[in-house]
Amino acid sequence: MRLLTIICFLFASFGASAAPRGSFPATVAYVIDAATYVLDVNIDGKSQRIRLSLAGIEAPKIYRSGCEQRAAITAKQFVNTILWQHESVIVSNVHLDDTRFKGDILFEGRDLANVLLTFKQARAQDIQAGPWCQS
Repeated sequence: MRLLTIICFLFASFGASAAPRGSFPATVAYVIDAATYVLDVNIDGKSQRIRLSLAGIEAPKIYRSGCEQRAAITAKQFVNTILWQHESVIVSNVHLDDTRFKGDILFEGRDLANVLLTFKQARAQDIQAGPWCQS
């Protein structure tokens, strides 16, 4: 029910299109992993908490075990370092992919997904790569 309420709120705010236009100020509430964030998004003066995955990338998952979990912890620490003083961000290109919100996060004019790719804390989603321990 909560997801349905958030979806209705966002699409009512964004308009009827599946890929809303515009950018919205947000604050990072917390980092789940390098590709997934909980954000307080400001839409028309109202704050709504959403879970957003960065579009176009994949990152190691914290709930996995072994090497992937260690890689996920490292990637999460990296994000917490660069966003430490940059809690205010811009969210754009938000869209629903299955049941998940996906979009872009910009901080200080930089695309977070591109930063993660550059520093090898994530990889492009369309690349067929092996386990995180070998990449």
